[in-house]
Amino acid sequence: PASAFQTPILPLLQTDPKKTVDFILSFTNKSIEYFAKSKFAQYEAKIIDVVVDDSGNIVKQYICHRIWNLYRGSQTAPSLLESIHMALERWLLMVAKSAKPEVTESWCMYLLKNSYSTSITAIIASIVLAESSKLFNVAKVLFRTKDLFFYDTARMQLDMTAKSLYAMSYDPTGLFTDERLKTCNDKHRSSSLENLALQYQLFVIEGEGGDIVKQRHETLWKIFDEYYEQLPEKSTETEADKTWRLCLARMDRRKMK
Repeated sequence: PASAFQTPILPLLQTDPKKTVDFILSFTNKSIEYFAKSKFAQYEAKIIDVVVDDSGNIVKQYICHRIWNLYRGSQTAPSLLESIHMALERWLLMVAKSAKPEVTESWCMYLLKNSYSTSITAIIASIVLAESSKLFNVAKVLFRTKDLFFYDTARMQLDMTAKSLYAMSYDPTGLFTDERLKTCNDKHRSSSLENLALQYQLFVIEGEGGDIVKQRHETLWKIFDEYYEQLPEKSTETEADKTWRLCLARMDRRKMK
């Protein structure tokens, strides 16, 4: 079964991270590009504009539920590609726990800017959820791409049944299945980007002053207001527009008054 331990990627990331990350990006970009152009994916994958910095610069990335969930292995996909993504997530989670926030932030932004696949962006979202107090600068960039909210919410729902999925794998040693099952216990699996956007408005991070909290709120509300401005008049709304308006209302603390 797919696992972070199934390939040499994890030890390579620990010994030569830059070369290994560049290999992962190159391998993933090429693989996903071929997949997206195949007959199998013609009605599934699409290209979206992903905002990659505060200036609004974008990169085009392929997205569908199969691509977004590669690092979780919850959709049918090549085990090799899943294992590489699982190793990258595991390594980034270790980096985020032990390194200075700016180091993790630098890796996340590098990956985001150089990927053609949202499978990498999904991993960045996972790291942000796991270490939200350290990575607001990365989170606010992810919040600028509307599609990511929907795909990560779907990922969260799939994660609710991930244990039973992993337990079904044929693994005589038990090593790889055990590694996957332990990831299900991570607290951030039960959260999503939508939950996180609200969390940043409701809770104060330990050690932060009032000015920083106020600035974070204003940053989020500016992003939300830009989304509100893009919505059509209610009389011409589609079902998708109504769903997005509801999503915004759930995330925006100001709407709770």
